[in-house]
Amino acid sequence: MSRLPERTKPLDRGRSFLGAAAMGMFMLASRCLGLLRDINTASVMGLSGSLAMDAFACAFRVPNIARRFFEEGIFGLTFIPVFSQYLKTDRRAARRLAARYLADGLLLGLGAALFLELTAAGAWLIFRPAEGKLWYNILRFGSLMFPYLVFVVPAAQAAAVLQGLGRFRMAGFMPLLFNLIWLAVLYFVSPLGIYLPMKIAPCTLSVLGVSAATLHPAGRGAVLSLSIAGISAVQFLTLLAYLRWLRRRAGETSPFFASFVSPEKIREIRTALRAVWRRLAPVALVIFFLQLNMLLATLLAVLFSGSSVPLFSAVPGVDALFAGTTGRGAASALYFGERLYEFPLSLVGVTVGTAFYPLLSRRALEKDRSGYAVDFTAALRLVVLLAIPSGIGLALLANPLSNLFFAHGAASAADSARIARITFCFACGVPAFCLTAFLNRALMAISDLRTPLLAGMISIPLFLAAALLGVHTLGEGGLALAVSLASWGQAALLLRRARREISSAEFRLFTKTFLASAAASAVMGLGIAAERIFLHGSALITQKMPVTSASAGLAADLAAGITLFFLVILFLDPEWGKKGVRLLARRIFGRKEPSDR
Repeated sequence: MSRLPERTKPLDRGRSFLGAAAMGMFMLASRCLGLLRDINTASVMGLSGSLAMDAFACAFRVPNIARRFFEEGIFGLTFIPVFSQYLKTDRRAARRLAARYLADGLLLGLGAALFLELTAAGAWLIFRPAEGKLWYNILRFGSLMFPYLVFVVPAAQAAAVLQGLGRFRMAGFMPLLFNLIWLAVLYFVSPLGIYLPMKIAPCTLSVLGVSAATLHPAGRGAVLSLSIAGISAVQFLTLLAYLRWLRRRAGETSPFFASFVSPEKIREIRTALRAVWRRLAPVALVIFFLQLNMLLATLLAVLFSGSSVPLFSAVPGVDALFAGTTGRGAASALYFGERLYEFPLSLVGVTVGTAFYPLLSRRALEKDRSGYAVDFTAALRLVVLLAIPSGIGLALLANPLSNLFFAHGAASAADSARIARITFCFACGVPAFCLTAFLNRALMAISDLRTPLLAGMISIPLFLAAALLGVHTLGEGGLALAVSLASWGQAALLLRRARREISSAEFRLFTKTFLASAAASAVMGLGIAAERIFLHGSALITQKMPVTSASAGLAADLAAGITLFFLVILFLDPEWGKKGVRLLARRIFGRKEPSDR
């Protein structure tokens, strides 16, 4: 019996690695479809050609923050442990707990939507923006989007209920459903057709006299905004229908949430829910800080584009302070540049943090400090191993990626170049973004919310100082670089606190992985640069390939970089390479390690 913990630790950690890989594949599918969505959005709306895309990008920030809570499973962090305990002891009480949780979420979403709608109405009455101007469209699109919040909160909670029941696929499908509906609406409003990835002819369908031919850019933005408001309702109803189907499949004809429990149990459930909400509030605030700097960057991009708030225009000197620093399309360029750096953030930082959170939480509950240190160091090494080359690769390939994805339709070559510059600035912060996403969850697993909150609050003035200094010299690129710098400061504070949880031996392992990743990334960067100089555009790459030369060249860049990186890693740290091969063999062929028996 004494040998059991030693034999189960590698298995638990291995399952967490495999869970991270599985979640990463689901997240990759969602991000690829989201990228396809944004490629078509840029093609339909443009960037600097009109103010509609700037207004849409600014108005979408608030619903997008709520959607991040949905995708990253925030509502499940505090609810799932309580729900799982009730499932073991009293399934009726568990159903009542879930029903009450969804009802509270529906009220929360309704209150948030009403607050934002009233705020937008008040801003409309006070500022009275002129029709067709940027702030007019921001308030218009926002008013159409904000009902999205009514159902997105209970939809996220329904996904948490499914995860508590051990059903992950439907919850993972919801981000894909969001992107599919968005693409369908883009197909309706686009006069040029869409890319899937082949070019699809434009839609000729007319609804109530409205068609792609009759819509101007602001009209397309309004239709998109209205459709976003309805997506959360579709997601919520889909999840509820799936829960009902699960109930019937189990042979029970009553609705999933129909349960009758004693008054004493109801009081117990209410107490448990109050504890869930109390623990959820600071967790949500920590995640909100990750998004707040991007929200502030978007608002500053709008202000420094010369579109000052109408009420402030009457103040002497205000227009001169803000006018013309970034120019039209700055908010849109930030929006599309953010989409590219979210790939490594989601696949590395969020995925590893979410997959290892249950394991780290269990180590903390068992007061197993040595087990926590070992598992935390293993996850941290994985984040560093992948985050550094992701940032360097994104920086090197920012221009070809932007040209391939965003130089279509209403988006010009100049727009693509702006997105490439902003993507480069964001790429400088990719390792910090990934570290912050993981370290926040790792510290929350040991009930340390103070450090993530403090780091988030410190990052805000750091961002504002860097943004106000950089925007006058680098334009919107200065805003993106300020977000990266603030995230580096945030990651440094979190890593300093996390250092106390690991031993010197574990820290040496982390340092070894960091140096190996940095060296392999440097070789990868030199290899990509050499490949682009000597082979890019060669007939050896593009000849007899049924793809464009741009995509073929980019594929060659990625293949060369990934191959060089992992060859250097296998040379410098062969132990990790052997572990990765064994885990992959277990995943594909079902092979078991001795600890599995």
